[in-house]
Amino acid sequence: HLAAGEIEKRKAVAYVGNWMRGLSVAIIVYGSGALFSVTPQVLQPTAPPNSPWYSGLRKPRWNPPGWLFPIMWLLVAKPTQCAALY
Repeated sequence: HLAAGEIEKRKAVAYVGNWMRGLSVAIIVYGSGALFSVTPQVLQPTAPPNSPWYSGLRKPRWNPPGWLFPIMWLLVAKPTQCAALY
């Protein structure tokens, strides 16, 4: 049997290990997103897309503005990717 102090010490080490794993997953996911999202569409979200195909599409009245996409990408997709890796 382990002493009470030894059990608490092992719990603390496991907690720090899980915390560091979660932090490293978040850094990888959000860091890669920041690295690869440096595109003209993200840097200038109010600029129209370059694709004539997309520009020519009939869009509904409720079509969100271009500046909203990077914000929603961070709020929806990135936590989902973290959960998938963790």
